[in-house]
Amino acid sequence: MKPGDIILVTYVAKKPVKVPDSVKDDIQMQNASMTIQKFLMDMTFNPGAAIDANSLYATSRKDAFKIIDEFEEGQMIFRRIYLQAGQKESIQEIKRLEADPLFVQWQDSYIIDDIRNI
Repeated sequence: MKPGDIILVTYVAKKPVKVPDSVKDDIQMQNASMTIQKFLMDMTFNPGAAIDANSLYATSRKDAFKIIDEFEEGQMIFRRIYLQAGQKESIQEIKRLEADPLFVQWQDSYIIDDIRNI
């Protein structure tokens, strides 16, 4: 790589997903429904077992919130940008991207090191 070369670089970023309240309610209802089904199956096939409905409900809510949080934290996506070796604007763009809280990592970090050091 030499000064002035234009390089296509790829990086991994998070893409947060806003989950509407109606979808959050649906997720919680689905988990509650599965919990009730599990509770009924446990009572049917293991009638003498000690089953705590409160802990099943708490687990159901915790699992639903975990699913919602995973969506809202973001899914990993690949993004591409062109950078020019030896240009201060490219180095500033690298710094800007790395400071972004949604930035995860460079796909080929050695190329980024080369661009910084030319």
